[in-house]
Amino acid sequence: MTPCLARAVGIDLNEDHRALAETDRFGNLVEIRRTRRNLYGKREKEAKAIFARARTEITRT
Repeated sequence: MTPCLARAVGIDLNEDHRALAETDRFGNLVEIRRTRRNLYGKREKEAKAIFARARTEITRT
């Protein structure tokens, strides 16, 4: 992520993926990160573990 003090981060939470978009202080898009996950056939416990890992991945700096 950028070291600038004035920026915005948007997080999009969907059933099959997570996304993060960062803008600079002028509103210009700086970075987009996405993590896709296939949850078909997964049990609830498995799905929660997958989302926990995705959350960790998308918030890494």
